[in-house]
Amino acid sequence: MADFYPILARAIAGLPDSTPETRNAIYDRARTALVAQLRGLDPPLGEAEIMRERLALDEAVARLEVEYGAPEPAAAPTIRELAPVVAEPLPAPEPARPAFAPLPPADGRDEGEPLTTPEPAALRPRVLPPREKRVNTGHIRTAIVATGVAVVVAAIAGTAIYVNKLKPQDAQRPRTETASQSAAPAQPDSSGKIGDRVGGPSSTAPARPGSASAPAPGTPTQQPGGEVAIAQRAILYIETPENPQQPRAVTGRVFWRLDSESAGQGRPVETIVRATVEVPAEGVALDFTIRRNTDSAFPASHIIGMRFTITGDPTTQAIREVGVPQLKAEESERGAPLSAINSPLGDNLFVAALSNVPVELERNIDLILNRNWIDVPVRFASGRRGIITFEKGISGGQTLADAFGRWQ
Repeated sequence: MADFYPILARAIAGLPDSTPETRNAIYDRARTALVAQLRGLDPPLGEAEIMRERLALDEAVARLEVEYGAPEPAAAPTIRELAPVVAEPLPAPEPARPAFAPLPPADGRDEGEPLTTPEPAALRPRVLPPREKRVNTGHIRTAIVATGVAVVVAAIAGTAIYVNKLKPQDAQRPRTETASQSAAPAQPDSSGKIGDRVGGPSSTAPARPGSASAPAPGTPTQQPGGEVAIAQRAILYIETPENPQQPRAVTGRVFWRLDSESAGQGRPVETIVRATVEVPAEGVALDFTIRRNTDSAFPASHIIGMRFTITGDPTTQAIREVGVPQLKAEESERGAPLSAINSPLGDNLFVAALSNVPVELERNIDLILNRNWIDVPVRFASGRRGIITFEKGISGGQTLADAFGRWQ
């Protein structure tokens, strides 16, 4: 079984205001993720194994609540004491029978001469050949399951620290509209782009939308810190109910910059990457951040934060689901997903914990640094699917290269 206590304890310790409500929110998300991970294994686990992992998580929760001064749980129901069981006496053992009958005296020997009785073969120690060590596949499976579950729960619980570092960026978000983005709206995409990337039928000949093929980069925009940001291209593809394979494309823009934030109370200030994506025509904005994970108890190399701001009707336009970010070289291509675990943290707030396995870490960094476009698949509260795709361009590529250079 996985040891959930140190993972949850570290996450709860990072909360600036550890109330029963905030702790219970972390516990509930951890339980949900745990069951989902266990039921998704192939071959599936039995209910007994799933129950053992759930009990292990509940034990860690109970231990934490005792440490934080929560009221002790109600006393367990008393168990009726059973009458003592009287053991029946065992029958007396029969006298041991000799292994051999007495031998008659041999001719020419004195009857009083003692005879030696050969040692019974059954009493001789048997020398067994050395056994070959066998690997218990059940133990290996249990270890793999425990590791996977620990990573999932860590991704849910550990991000509690990250939630408190996410702040609305409305005051810092550049608002200057560019002439090119105030022009005619994008033409619908006929390539079935959403179906390709969010689970629908694949298209055989993807084509780039006409309006997104050559939009000029935005004009320089002054940032609060005095830096000049260059707007790069962004597109929001929205599924249309009448024809899901021909989504509507709405142009937007994205600004890249380096930022600095502390990963937690008492932690040093760290460099982070921030991409501010804006699609004013749809009232959708995305604060997309990448930061290095400095918490050794949290099994992730980097953390991607995705906070959405919706100005329309939240009952239909709020973001309910977000897929793992995907990277691609060209806008018309289908992206390659990062090796990460995606977790919802609240309304319009999501994180992706990138794998720290060396092979997957190397692949993730290669995708982030060498692919020019990023896809973020989303599902709105109305049930419609969408994709926010935005480019790195020169400013994004330089920003990411600078950040990863500092993180090494």
